[in-house]
Amino acid sequence: MVITGEVGLGKSLVLAEAARRLATRNWENAIAKSPKRGKEHLKNTKWAPIDFDSIDPADSKDGKDKYMRTRSLSFKKMLDVDLVKDHTELHSGPMILLRFVGTSRLSTSARDVMHTFTQQVVSYYSTLPEDVPVEYLALKDALPQSLSRATKNKPLFIILDGLDQISEQDAGHDLEWLPMGDSLPPHVKLLVSTLPDANTYKVLNNRLGKKAEYVTLKAFAQGEREEMLNSWLSRDKRQLVPQQRACLLDASGKDPSVLLLRMLYERSLSWMSTTTVAEVGRLPESTEEAISLLLTELEQMHTPQLVRLLLGSITASREGMSAGEMEDLASSSNEVLVALFVWWAPPMARVPPLQVVRLLHDIKSYTSEKVGSGMHVVFQWAHRQFQQQCEKWYLPDQSSKEAMHSALADLFSGAKSKRDLPLTVHLKNGEVKNLPGDRRLPAQEPVLVRVAGNPALYNERMLKELPLHLMGSRRFAELVDLLSDAEVFEYLSQDAHTPELASYWRTILASSPEANPRDAYMRMLDNLDPDVKKRKQASLARGVGIFVGEILARLADAEVFMSRAVNSCRDKVGQELELAKGLDGKGKVLLVQGKYADALEVLAASLEIKKKILGDKSVEVAATMHIIADVQQKKGRYREALSLYETSCSIRRELQGEDTRDVAASLGCMGVVHKKLGNYDDALAHYEQSKAILEIRLGKENLTVATALMNIANVFTYQGKYKESLAKHEESLDIKTRIVGWEHPEVAKSLGNMAGVLEKLGRLDAALEKNYQTLEIQIHKLGPRSQDVARTRKGIGLILGQQGKLDEALDQLNQALSITLKRVGPRHSDSAALRSVVADVQHKKGDLQAALNNHTEALSITRYNIGEGRKHIAVARGLRGIASVLMTMGRVAEALERYREALDQTIASVGPEHRNVAVLQDLVGVALGRLGRYEEALEMHSAAKSTRQGTAGSSMEVASSLVYTGDAYTKLGKYKEALQSYTSALNIQENYSKGKPHPDTAGTLDSLGVVYKKCAQYKQALEHYHRSRDMLRALYGEDTMAFATVTMNLANVKQHLGLYEESLELHEQALATKIKHLGHDHQEVAKSLGNMGSVYDRVGRLDKAIEVYKQCLEIQKTVLDGRSLDVARTMRGMGGVLKAQGKIDEALAAYNESSDITNERVGYKHLDSAEILYSIGVVLQVKGALKEAEQKFTESLRIVKDLVGEDHKVAASALRGLGSVLAAEDKNEEALEAYSRSVSITLRLVGRENLDSAITKHSMSALLYKMGNEDEAKKFHATALEVFDKVLGDDHPWTQNAKKGLGFSLTD
Repeated sequence: MVITGEVGLGKSLVLAEAARRLATRNWENAIAKSPKRGKEHLKNTKWAPIDFDSIDPADSKDGKDKYMRTRSLSFKKMLDVDLVKDHTELHSGPMILLRFVGTSRLSTSARDVMHTFTQQVVSYYSTLPEDVPVEYLALKDALPQSLSRATKNKPLFIILDGLDQISEQDAGHDLEWLPMGDSLPPHVKLLVSTLPDANTYKVLNNRLGKKAEYVTLKAFAQGEREEMLNSWLSRDKRQLVPQQRACLLDASGKDPSVLLLRMLYERSLSWMSTTTVAEVGRLPESTEEAISLLLTELEQMHTPQLVRLLLGSITASREGMSAGEMEDLASSSNEVLVALFVWWAPPMARVPPLQVVRLLHDIKSYTSEKVGSGMHVVFQWAHRQFQQQCEKWYLPDQSSKEAMHSALADLFSGAKSKRDLPLTVHLKNGEVKNLPGDRRLPAQEPVLVRVAGNPALYNERMLKELPLHLMGSRRFAELVDLLSDAEVFEYLSQDAHTPELASYWRTILASSPEANPRDAYMRMLDNLDPDVKKRKQASLARGVGIFVGEILARLADAEVFMSRAVNSCRDKVGQELELAKGLDGKGKVLLVQGKYADALEVLAASLEIKKKILGDKSVEVAATMHIIADVQQKKGRYREALSLYETSCSIRRELQGEDTRDVAASLGCMGVVHKKLGNYDDALAHYEQSKAILEIRLGKENLTVATALMNIANVFTYQGKYKESLAKHEESLDIKTRIVGWEHPEVAKSLGNMAGVLEKLGRLDAALEKNYQTLEIQIHKLGPRSQDVARTRKGIGLILGQQGKLDEALDQLNQALSITLKRVGPRHSDSAALRSVVADVQHKKGDLQAALNNHTEALSITRYNIGEGRKHIAVARGLRGIASVLMTMGRVAEALERYREALDQTIASVGPEHRNVAVLQDLVGVALGRLGRYEEALEMHSAAKSTRQGTAGSSMEVASSLVYTGDAYTKLGKYKEALQSYTSALNIQENYSKGKPHPDTAGTLDSLGVVYKKCAQYKQALEHYHRSRDMLRALYGEDTMAFATVTMNLANVKQHLGLYEESLELHEQALATKIKHLGHDHQEVAKSLGNMGSVYDRVGRLDKAIEVYKQCLEIQKTVLDGRSLDVARTMRGMGGVLKAQGKIDEALAAYNESSDITNERVGYKHLDSAEILYSIGVVLQVKGALKEAEQKFTESLRIVKDLVGEDHKVAASALRGLGSVLAAEDKNEEALEAYSRSVSITLRLVGRENLDSAITKHSMSALLYKMGNEDEAKKFHATALEVFDKVLGDDHPWTQNAKKGLGFSLTD
């Protein structure tokens, strides 16, 4: 059962009463005593919301009551004791384990709660002593095993109040340590309380669902307030007269808080039966008012000065205050002493101990005692309302807070212990007393006991409280001195306290910019005693280096301290191991700086020293091997890195155990390598194991745990699980910001990773915003020329490139490259990566030679770093970049060679099931398609699909592969199959994006529009183009290259519909955008000009058509190879215009040059070759060279059939041309057969009548008319006219000519 409710509603009281009732001698009698009816009422009342029907009945025995020994205790006393003691002689009846979480040292952490529970359960149910483990994982197994000892006659009830107060340490808040639901053994019941907005409530709800009963405490139900009051009166054997009872209940009725009722009851304890309502006076009607009245009365009884100081100190302290500390604090205050010493003064200027004892007695019902740091018993407020109200009373403004913290800082620093503090007091009787200056205030030292060979016993109370109060009183210079004390640094630099140390320094640096950790810690090392310097200087310098480097992100300072660590023990006998450790630290710094060869040299020296001293198997040897693996991983030598990590982890497990931080670190790094190898499931498994150990060891509030979460998120990104990735990144970011604040490089890392996920989701503006946030933090914390800044600028450049803002992208990337070349040199892997990205943008801008040069240089750097001739995935990436530029340049055969080499490199380095293998298989397929090797292309796309099925790739990657397959089918002229592939891809993309705009979806819609246009299904083409444009407009606006491309395609459809003015207008818009972003000399500009030339051709503006074709050709010959496939296609377009101008010989020359280039680039057996042969045939037919024309049409048809079969658009065109020649030769039957085959192919491709079939049927009608078969001629003519009218409209010239009747040519 889960009890929840807001603060002050009595959850603790409910659970205490539940425990009391469960311990009663006779359950049934206890139930019967309820003022309402039986069990049903008890299920719904605040008193004890226990499902008594589900409790196994057991005979009542005296042992129960004796064992509990708390049936008549007050609620306050219940808070102060554990209800289960070690009464081993009383092993009968139910066992009740009650914990008020967070109120004692052993009820704060999950480990301690599990340990004490297991001890007590074993003690109760066993007659023999048993060992109870202390390790977290062992306890997780031991606790449920101990609970399984419960029986029907000896059931077990676990009651945990304030579960939200459990410490984060030992993964407390995830509640995996607490058996519940189905994991509870028989005869064990669990009752817990928690705040409704706490994380623990969410965890409980997720794990239990409907298996638990939930009770939400709200205001008192009818009669419950009276019932609770009666219980307290009965327990304390008191009574109230009716008027007093009515007065008390009336005052408590306006506030639902149980605390108010409790405080009013405590007040009534001083009433006598004769006390009248008038004498009682006005009672407080809210908790806040009741607390204020109590504080006023305390000040009246104990003097305001004493109360303000001591209650303020409880409120301002981190852990609470002990009685002795409060006595010392009060004794250090002249104001308090003067206020107390009015009638009498003691011989010493100290507060009488009884003064503090009396005050603590008067507030005992509202405080809890807890064992604080250093085993001191301290007093804390037991209720949040008291903490809040005392803050208002005693710490109302910044001045009062600073004064209180200053007084506490003096106490915990021992600042006044050695000072002479004489005091003069003036008594009421006129006497003047001069008290001596020694107030016996305790001196404070950071270390209490130092014994050679044993760990120091630290003054934990001082080290917990003093930094907080120095910070709160803004005594930053003293805080710097404290933090740079060698013994204090040794304590605070321990993993458990590092976040506190970092928090103190962040506050110092934010408030006192002149403060410098480097100077402070250098003074610390310089001022060490000679003996300490000899023994500890190296380890202290190394510790400072780690702290300032990894936590404060001051890398230059880290290098200085690491060098000092190495130099302090070099060539010194007995210091060899310290030297090795210093070398490890220096190696880490060199690693961060990208000086991998230097790092490996330093680390090899360290490893040699360690093996010589410690042997091959030691924790220190494992540590150095781990760092060497880090360097190998950075160099891209993943398999060597993985082998080293595995060896290091094996040594650590053997020597340290399974659940240590070092093992977690090894597992995490193995996860990184598996991720880079594409083994995402293995990566995730290693990361999860690592995180589980870290949470146990460090708690969830730790930077290392946050990094583990970030690593898991990154795997989800690679798997395409972007929403899961963002959720994990948010969780990691929350932890980081709580620990280090927003202004920290670790936070910047998370923001940068989140930007990458948003980019994958197509949310480029949001991604850009995150990257700019990242950049701001990095510039502020690391400086504008740090390598992290360079990486972020690279990310910004990538997004700007996707948005078509190419000049801005290049500006960011060039800045990043400048930083990188200066920071890590031209041969660093980061330099290679940046050159590749710069090349990608140059590629988009059309600066192809520069792009090729940068890709080539990047590949050269990569091969230099990993070794010439070595196969590696980074080499594959470089080859892929080169191939992409070669494809654009029209050098397709060379591109195919590079793609195949990249594929070979990828398979050799990361295996055949890596996601990049599938990507490269698709790219090889694209190149094969460009070369006309369509069947081979389809085979490669099919192989890519199979590869993806065996990997953890995302659904969007599958969609990409389907798009590539659709492209191949389109080239093959297999439009039905193309539509099927594109539609399948679109379904995946739309399902993934949940109806939101996504760039991949827009691209697929554009591809579908292309196929529908080729099928002459222009309405469908228009619909898909418009959808694509709307999506791109929503994503990026209209001023982008992607939008311009779809606009150009839309213009092409308008041309086919005869809407030439609209087509030209759209082409002009697309052209303007392209020129704006790419300049005039770019192949995309040429493509638009070529399309516009086709429109001018259609509308009869032939001179203009020739002009723009020549512009197009000039760009292509400048930007691309002068003999590229694009040049050939433009020449073919020019040939068509020249033919229309009647310049038949020039047309034929243009066609022949196009044919020569095509054959040179892709060979004779290519669809482009077939198309140009068809065009040549048309010109030859015009010239009257019918036999030669027939030969060209026949050869075109044969090429198509050999490549893709007869079902292709070019085959249909060739058959139509062949039919025309045969008809001119009066071979009418053969002509009809050719026409019929052409129509059949078109219908099979498209599935219905379209423009191509209509043109052929019109030719058939003319032939049939010539043959005298007028009836059949009319049928074909009518069908053709219907299509012309529907597709082209009534105003189109072809429609008008067709309407003239049979025998008229479309071009007449």
